[in-house]
Order: sequence, then structure tokens, then C-alpha cells
Amino acid sequence: MERRKLGVTPDQIRATDNSTAGGMSSPYQVPLYGQDDYLGLAANAKHKANWYFEMGDFDEAWKAHMKQQRYYLLHANKYGFTPEHTVSLFSTVDESLANILRLEGKHKDALVHMIYCVAGARSPSKRVLKKLPAYFNRAKLHNVSFSDVEELVLQQQPLADMRAIKDVVAGWLTQQV
Repeated sequence: MERRKLGVTPDQIRATDNSTAGGMSSPYQVPLYGQDDYLGLAANAKHKANWYFEMGDFDEAWKAHMKQQRYYLLHANKYGFTPEHTVSLFSTVDESLANILRLEGKHKDALVHMIYCVAGARSPSKRVLKKLPAYFNRAKLHNVSFSDVEELVLQQQPLADMRAIKDVVAGWLTQQV
């Protein structure tokens, strides 16, 4: 299931910010410094996503992370980020998305998001780099080695492309049959 839907306006995002599942809302809020404080809005979306995650509501957590990514895109656009810097900021959210997919048992999809997270980062943290082999092992891909994953990460740097990563992993999956 493709959950990613980009291309919305800031007003469309703000209009849905007050909606919550079951009338519950996150107890965490970052003070905003104007309507176009996209980093503040992204931080609030992340807090909301983490809260939903802790509550076990993965669908709402996913939606909040999508909002977080959209706010990052708006911030990058506002300040004229390069494509590489935009991807570096945007891809940080994919670690959380991979974690949700992992808990849902969607290990191959989780691997795609973790590869994007690592490939998109300008300098991935040791913590994130340690997670990549675990996600690869959980995906249980036959006829594919971890060195293939490392090669894909290197090919995708510095401007990672989620669609290209999905296509490569889909190719690996066809080798499984």
C-alpha cells in the first residue's frame, strides 16, 4: 500500500493539524514563531507521530510522519535548499517509517525506507548504520547479499531517489521466485 502523498499546500496541511483520532491529541507542542515556521510545525508533527506510535496507532503515526516530511519540504523550499540538502532533511523521517513497517511485519518495505534513510543522509549516524544490516536480515532476501545493499546505498548518494530504491528492491524480489 502506497501511503505517501505529497504536493499539498501549507494551508491544506494546517487545516488538518487539529484533527486527531478518537478525540485524543498529543501532549507535546513546540511553540511556533509564525504561520510559516515549518520546522516548528514539523517538530509538532513528529511529537504527534511519536505519541501515536507509543499508543500503538501506527496509521495515525504514519500520517503524522507524512506531515512532518511535507513541512520539511516546505522549509527547504522557503530557504532555497539544494536538492541534496532537501533529501538529507526529508530522509531522516524514513527511519521512523521503517520502524513502523518493521512492527507491522512488512520487512521488505521497511528495508526500502531504511536504505533511503541511509542513502539520503549526508553523514548517517552510527546508530542508523547499525540498523541497516538488521533490516536486511529481517527482509530475508535470497540471492542478495548485504554488499548489494551497501552498493545500492553508495549508488544513491548524495541524492537518494526513493523510486529508484524501490525498483532495485523489487528487482531483488523477483529473483526470489
